[in-house]
Amino acid sequence: MATRGEIEAFLNQFRVCIEFGATLIFRQTPKNIQGLITLNMVEEQAKARVLALVCEDYSKGPEADRDEDEKEIWVFGCTESN
Repeated sequence: MATRGEIEAFLNQFRVCIEFGATLIFRQTPKNIQGLITLNMVEEQAKARVLALVCEDYSKGPEADRDEDEKEIWVFGCTESN
């Protein structure tokens, strides 16, 4: 479990990376596609929501990425109304 400071540092670093040209890519898995459909969102709306995450949205991490060696994932969750 990360501290508030670690979460804030991660979110800040993430936003800076995006600001300087890093690409935010949604994996085209059935779960992700269904999530967009359920939320009635297109990818651009979902990307905007990801960029708006705050500390209180943190769930867990960092932990090893099961799909890509030597990478880590952070898990966030939030409630969306459609």
